[in-house]
Amino acid sequence: MKRAGRLIVVEGSDGSGKATQSRRLTARLRRAGIPAARIAFPGYERSFFGRAVGRYLRGEFGGAKSVDPHLAATLYAGDRFEARARVLRWLEEGRTVVCDRYVDSNKAHQAARLADDSARAEFLDWVDRLEFEVFRMPRPDFTVFLHVPHAQAHELIGRKGRRAYLQGRRRDIHEADARHLRRAEAIYLQLARTRGRRRGALIECVEEGRLLSRAEVARRVWEAIPKGRRGGER
Repeated sequence: MKRAGRLIVVEGSDGSGKATQSRRLTARLRRAGIPAARIAFPGYERSFFGRAVGRYLRGEFGGAKSVDPHLAATLYAGDRFEARARVLRWLEEGRTVVCDRYVDSNKAHQAARLADDSARAEFLDWVDRLEFEVFRMPRPDFTVFLHVPHAQAHELIGRKGRRAYLQGRRRDIHEADARHLRRAEAIYLQLARTRGRRRGALIECVEEGRLLSRAEVARRVWEAIPKGRRGGER
């Protein structure tokens, strides 16, 4: 799929600061004179499927164990599909598109609900086909994985302010399960290892037990992104 712009994704476990860092990256690109746009997934109030994802995360379809991962993954993929035309238009216009979550989040959180290694591997391939072949979403040019160990991520989630999609709840059905966060973290790390240096980077947001400042993480994100004609510093 030819395009003039570049698709950069900010991924990572819950509580790792994806929203903050995707906003900072978008602002940094614009300051460097690079046309940039940002989009966050899921679009809880933006799309038909995004609203369904919110219902799923509130437990309205049952607990996490009662909803098949393939069905849940289809909701998330449908939300992205509804934004496909907008994302492609931005890329065709030559913008760098920064995504707060993308396909890897679908893979990590739904595969985390499968206990068997072979089932997880098969599921990861299934999601890849669903998102990139069936719904024909553009593949990322570069993915930044923000890593916060699951125990600290669980604590950080508890500090979050009110989120509209939860309708007064403190945590969604994924965030409330510490074991789920641990499994999702492991899959994010696995996915990060599959990316070569030209396609992704793992950013450690905790050093010696200390959470790095937002500014320091933003600096590391900026340094990790390949610079060049289609999305880096001019």
